[in-house]
Amino acid sequence: MKIRLRDRTTAIVQALRAGSRSFVHRATAALLLLLALTVGGVLWGYWSSLYKDAQQRSGTLAFLLAEQTTRTFQAVDLTLAGLEPVFEAAPLADQAPAFCKLLAQRVSELDFIHALYVVDAAGRLTQASGPVRDVVPEAVAKQYFAAFARDPGLKFLIGQPIFERPGQLSAIPVMRRLTGPGGSFDGMIVASVEPRYFSDFYRNLDLGRRGSVDLYQDNGSILLASTSDDVPAAAVPALAWAPTFDLASTLGNFRSPGAEADQRLVAFHRAGAYPLVVAVGIDLADLRLRWWRVAGPTLAALAAMAVMAAALATLATRRLAERRLARNRAITMQKLEALGQMTASVSHDFRNLLAVMTSTLRLVRKRGPDEAVLRAAEEAVERGARLITQLLAFSKRNEMVVAPASLDALLDGVAEVLRHAAGPGVTLVIDKAEGLPLCKADQTQFDAALMNLVVNARQAMPEGGRVTIATRMDGARGVALVVSDTGSGIAPQDIRRIFEPFFTTKADIGTGLGLAQVYGFMRRIGGDVTVASDVGTGTTFTLLFPIAERQDALEETRPAA
Repeated sequence: MKIRLRDRTTAIVQALRAGSRSFVHRATAALLLLLALTVGGVLWGYWSSLYKDAQQRSGTLAFLLAEQTTRTFQAVDLTLAGLEPVFEAAPLADQAPAFCKLLAQRVSELDFIHALYVVDAAGRLTQASGPVRDVVPEAVAKQYFAAFARDPGLKFLIGQPIFERPGQLSAIPVMRRLTGPGGSFDGMIVASVEPRYFSDFYRNLDLGRRGSVDLYQDNGSILLASTSDDVPAAAVPALAWAPTFDLASTLGNFRSPGAEADQRLVAFHRAGAYPLVVAVGIDLADLRLRWWRVAGPTLAALAAMAVMAAALATLATRRLAERRLARNRAITMQKLEALGQMTASVSHDFRNLLAVMTSTLRLVRKRGPDEAVLRAAEEAVERGARLITQLLAFSKRNEMVVAPASLDALLDGVAEVLRHAAGPGVTLVIDKAEGLPLCKADQTQFDAALMNLVVNARQAMPEGGRVTIATRMDGARGVALVVSDTGSGIAPQDIRRIFEPFFTTKADIGTGLGLAQVYGFMRRIGGDVTVASDVGTGTTFTLLFPIAERQDALEETRPAA
């Protein structure tokens, strides 16, 4: 089970290596997605913060302005209430000088009132603080009279706005009931509240490009607006979002419906006990503009980073491809070098075989057929045939096939080629153990690995020496193949890096890929390779092959690196 798990892990690693190019792009895309989600979360948090701040700011302003409106209308109410006892004391003649003077004095004391006047029950203007240009129209006054008559307890009333001309608001009438000696309705005293007192104050508030402060009656009718003087002259101009207006609440906050460009975040607050509501609106388009001032450069930077990351990923994959190509070229050069060195030895051996057959033919020509001479010729031909078979087997470039195999049989199949690779000055000793179990291996990769180790051993023994290849059982770990030489050895500072690709101590004659191939082959089949070396004494490589289990009898094909 452990070997099978290692096999699967190795297969995953190999698949990742084979798809390194797509892996780089997928990793880059994943990082960019993570960055985009992070930036999106930050920008969403920034928008939420702007929205909550706008809600809090509009709510605070609505509360403060409602307090200011309440105090203003309280002052108007108290002023009117203070004038009421004069009428209750005794009847006044029309335009009584003393009373008109009193009215003018009260107007001069209050900045937000520009006229005080009295309308009797017949609708006549009987007293005034001065010339009055915005008297409540007679038709509208009758509506107020009817309201006072229906409700004897109604003392204070805020009327409909008065327009000097269409689109030009001139006054907001505030009325107080006058009661006759018998408790009957005797007219009303009216204060013309100056609308600019409120609208000019509202305009001075910093609410953005299209922010607004509006004053409404509690039925949703608008009294004045800070955004424009062009209030319709209709008696009760209804608001488009009046149904959303919660008249039962003292305060509230809502988002106006309609087109996106006209949407506002509105907070409202009732002006105490008076039938007035102050509403503060903050334009959502202005909030979006503030958000885009931060989000725009942020998203532009994110897009630039995405382009840069894509370019870097493309460059990285190109470098990986170039490195892979260079590695393949180096492997080919190393194999050609080993093949060239081996070819010299094979050529020498074939020359000897041809010399034997040539001598045999000459002897047969001179002496006639001779059994001993013909047998020697046949042995030479058979030896040459075996050598050719082993060379052909060694030259295969198929995909790696991992299958149960006998280590001794694999070693026998490549022994003759290894002797030629070792060269004439090196003694090759093969020591095979008996009764070894089948192990997992691939013949072509096995041959190449042994060839690399023998060629390295020969190069480490320029004056000649001995290479020993031995097989043995390594407990429960597997079957071991040990390759030892009597060469110069490997320095301690280099032994940790000998399996790294392109690392070599052979200067111009080495590629640094031979041992990396050996290491890669062993790891791919689930095995391992270790090295021990003493400088001046020699080096020993131990290749540990995993034991083939019964269920591994079928071949398992894996792609080559």
